[in-house]
Amino acid sequence: MKRLIKITIILFVFLFLSINVFPQTPTQMRERFDPEINASSSKLRADSLNCELVGGWFGGSCYTIFVDPQKDTIAYIGDNDYFRILNVSDPSSPISAGELRCPEKVEDIYVVDTLAYVADADSGLRIIDVSDPTNPDEIGYYDTEGNAHAVYVVDTHAYVADSDSGLLVIDVSEPTSPVEIGCYAMKCWIHGLHVIDTVAYVTVPVDGLYIINISDPTSPYGMGFYYTGSHTLGVYVFDTLAYLAYGGVFIIDISDPANLDFVGSCGLGMEDNAIDVQVIDSIVYATDDGNDLHIVNVSDPTDPIEIGYYYDIVSSIYDLKDIQVIGDLVYIAGGEEGFYIIRHTETSKVKEDVFEKEGVSLLNVNSGIDIWFALTAREKVKVEIFNLLGQSIEKLMDGVSPIGTYNLNWNGNNGIYFIRVEIGDKVYRKKAVILR
Repeated sequence: MKRLIKITIILFVFLFLSINVFPQTPTQMRERFDPEINASSSKLRADSLNCELVGGWFGGSCYTIFVDPQKDTIAYIGDNDYFRILNVSDPSSPISAGELRCPEKVEDIYVVDTLAYVADADSGLRIIDVSDPTNPDEIGYYDTEGNAHAVYVVDTHAYVADSDSGLLVIDVSEPTSPVEIGCYAMKCWIHGLHVIDTVAYVTVPVDGLYIINISDPTSPYGMGFYYTGSHTLGVYVFDTLAYLAYGGVFIIDISDPANLDFVGSCGLGMEDNAIDVQVIDSIVYATDDGNDLHIVNVSDPTDPIEIGYYYDIVSSIYDLKDIQVIGDLVYIAGGEEGFYIIRHTETSKVKEDVFEKEGVSLLNVNSGIDIWFALTAREKVKVEIFNLLGQSIEKLMDGVSPIGTYNLNWNGNNGIYFIRVEIGDKVYRKKAVILR
């Protein structure tokens, strides 16, 4: 009898541990979150707007993601110390294609052509050949002094956010032998990193937004700073605006880096702090630490409108990480609970350009830039052209103008420019490219 009781107790303890302590299998994880398998308890249907769960990969964790817009059938993810490649050609059923174990936790990934650049925490920058997705192979590395947290690649330069050094510039023209050629020293942890041509935008959680000139990669220097004070995480730059994951999403006018201006904020529906942000046309996609996805129309950045959301994507608080948007699909790193794909179902109805909406139009042709607007009352008007570094290079108008129709033309050199039009108390911004 005692032996029977002992066996019964052992079986009870094992059953308790298997339910409450032992990790769930990938099948169990998929059953928990797949709406096709578990439709009756799908949280999406009760807590979403213009969004639907398409699929996901739950065979491990996912702390960072990269999906190449030109090759959107492949997703690269960081699963703790594993660099994984997923086939997402069928978004409803991603399949693991290949993997490579890295020395440390994979913090960030950036892929160019057949090379993946991995910020690998204490092991610095790793360079991986992904020409064969089934067999990724490390071909080079650069061991940074501290913790490599973020990476962005432009041409032959990798920009690495390193905890002990700041923003490193690493020459990767020879991927088997990367070399550090420049550094913008910062003794604080960089969280967000976005590079546009010759300018780097970085966020520091305890400070705010830094704008760094990298036109000479051997000698980066600061151009501007916007102080937030705390909890500033992701950053994304689109046209003349920077979007900061800070509380909700702060919108900052960066057309003049030396004089950064607050434009508006997207806090609609966000009861928690934003983690990461991406902007497509006039739509902001943001994840927050309450595990929600928010989609906001910012065609008028002073009056954002929430047009979609998906609540409680994962069950563990603070587990959502990176976000990336390709077309109508939103790819989300779900931390310990894996990788999620959500479809935004109403993208075609919300992309209205405020530049045209209120009577200001810009025609960008190879030969130059035409700016048209009409005044229905006497107004103070200022029309200014900025280069990529935020330097004012031309003022087409600056003063009080009478009622009438105005058509301005500017013929500049080849390059990228930002157009800023101020009419009364309203400001219009647009990016333009001249390429003859």
